[in-house]
Order: sequence, then C-alpha cells, then structure tokens
Amino acid sequence: MATRPLHAEVTGARANGATTLGLIRQLMEDLAMLFRQEMALARVEITEAIQRVTAGVASIATGGLVMLAGLMVFSRRPCWGSPPSWQPGSQRSSSA
Repeated sequence: MATRPLHAEVTGARANGATTLGLIRQLMEDLAMLFRQEMALARVEITEAIQRVTAGVASIATGGLVMLAGLMVFSRRPCWGSPPSWQPGSQRSSSA
C-alpha cells in the first residue's frame, strides 16, 4: 500500500481550495458535532440504565409483597396438621 507524504496531502488540500484556517475551522465544527453526539448517546444509555434499575426494583417490591402475603397466610396457621384454634366453635380442652 503506497502512502503519500504529508506535504502532498497539504498541497492537495490547498489545491482543492482548503486553507489552514478553513481546515482548523472544519476540525472545530467536527469536534463540536462529535461532542454533541456523544452527549446524546450518553443520555440514551443513562435512560436505559435507569429503566433497567426501575424494572428490577419493581420486581423486588412485587416479590416482597407476595412474600408478605404468604407470611400473613401461614402465620394464621403455623402447622398444617393442627386444628385451627381461631375458628368459631373450636373449643380447647383444659386439664385442671
């Protein structure tokens, strides 16, 4: 692969009507555009990350509510084999 020397690049640019000041101006415009694009990309990536975190927190909260409901159900009857003492009409026998 043949490469042209740097002075050929500059000479070619000047032949096309580009000046050093024009090239610097174009470079500054390109850098400004690159910065704006990178900032827009960063905003999109941060927004997506926040959405993922929000979804995770919602999942954990839902799981916590299901667990709480389960604990409430199981705390009413701690052992499946014993008769429920909280139902009306159930009498506990006491030996005295």
